[in-house]
Amino acid sequence: MGNNQGPVLLAVESLRKFFGEVRAANDISLEIAQGQVLTLVGANGAGKSTFLNMLIGLVRPDRGEIRLEGKRITGLPPEQRAKMGIVKTFQLEHVFDDMTVFDNVRTACLSVAGKHYVMFKDVSTEREINERTQHILELFDLARVCQTLVRNLGHGYKKVIDIAMSFAMKPKILLVDEPTSGVGEEEKYRIMELMMNQIRANNLAAIIVEHDLNLVKDIAKETIVMHEGEFIARGAPEEVFSQDKVVEVLVGRGF
Repeated sequence: MGNNQGPVLLAVESLRKFFGEVRAANDISLEIAQGQVLTLVGANGAGKSTFLNMLIGLVRPDRGEIRLEGKRITGLPPEQRAKMGIVKTFQLEHVFDDMTVFDNVRTACLSVAGKHYVMFKDVSTEREINERTQHILELFDLARVCQTLVRNLGHGYKKVIDIAMSFAMKPKILLVDEPTSGVGEEEKYRIMELMMNQIRANNLAAIIVEHDLNLVKDIAKETIVMHEGEFIARGAPEEVFSQDKVVEVLVGRGF
């Protein structure tokens, strides 16, 4: 389970975002190193998704700085950040229902290679892309359904496809928003195991928003609790979840 942590990859300094009176982020600072896996927990409305969306550029902070490998990226658009290695999976999976599993993952492989589907262009000639696509499908246990249309698969499969597409983008830091929401207990652990195996194998940094506290205890050495736009506790999950203020925030709000 040990992370092979390297130099600081992502640095967040005094990040603030208010929506009217709602404090989505209130002077948040954080450093995450290569190979470091953090889980982020908190009640609904704590600011978790807004925080991740500021990191990828979908939400612009009111103030503060974001740096990737020492470079200031605070004002860069999402597509540029993705090319630099900040990749996010979403709570509601971003997959193409009318395409096969293979073509979904191949789309991500083409994108990161700077290529796109072009009408009348035979992308099947892209041997290297196809081989990489097949490799990713095998890593995520999707090879047997590779020619199935995504719309014919269940919610759990769609979650895994979304995660596989994120890995196809060659991330340096992976931001994961509730990877197991809406799936059954057994499937939760399968999805998480597939994802964590590849995070560790590639020594990626990751921030994982997760609602299931038992899963949180299993997957990360370090967790952060967020409440009203602030990080109120950080440390080993067992220690953090025993703190009175954390119990009050998580249990008292029906977490």
